[in-house]
Amino acid sequence: MIDKIRYTLNGIMLERVKDIFVDDYIKRVSGNKTIFIKDGEVLKVEKSIELKSLSITTKDKGFVEDYNIGLIDTETYKARDGSIKIHALGFKTVLDKDVVMFYIDKETMDHSNLILNFINEILRPKYANIRFYCHNLGGYDIVFLLKTIYLFNETKSNEQDKYNVSLILIDNRVLKCDIKKNNLSTVIIDSYPILPKKLSVLAKDFNVETLKSIFPYEFSLEDNLI
Repeated sequence: MIDKIRYTLNGIMLERVKDIFVDDYIKRVSGNKTIFIKDGEVLKVEKSIELKSLSITTKDKGFVEDYNIGLIDTETYKARDGSIKIHALGFKTVLDKDVVMFYIDKETMDHSNLILNFINEILRPKYANIRFYCHNLGGYDIVFLLKTIYLFNETKSNEQDKYNVSLILIDNRVLKCDIKKNNLSTVIIDSYPILPKKLSVLAKDFNVETLKSIFPYEFSLEDNLI
């Protein structure tokens, strides 16, 4: 074995290398590194790493509840002309004791006012910090919201009177819809990509007290609503 030590001019050790002869190769050890040399060529290099042991966390950190969440749901019907329209729309947040509901005017059967009243409501400063979630927003509900907003904007010449809409999409599906007007804004997010199951199944998975029942969609016709 050959022990090589390199010092500074002040006598401080800079490096220590040990050459250990083993059979037909040399094992050169320097700190945590070992180099295997044979006939002047490096065969391999090993480096020992000291790993810190994992400690078991006994303290229960729990979780922080997010109260800035709102839920939106819509119910549609089939009009006499064959088109599908919204006849009821509601949302729920912790800021309200009960669900906030909007219903179609049975005299005019125009769901545009219903949708606009809903949008104006969630644009209020009261709900400024709320992120609204709508299940399957990008696959269904967003069509009615965007159509109503765009048709409304076409009737306004002043930009301040219009709704400003910003969308985030993936594969032509809307994941997030930001709506702004007069320095007020709100956001609606599709919860289906986060929880890709039917609401009836999710209710059972999370053991909620109120389960989603079967809705008679074939009965939801204009003549039955008047």
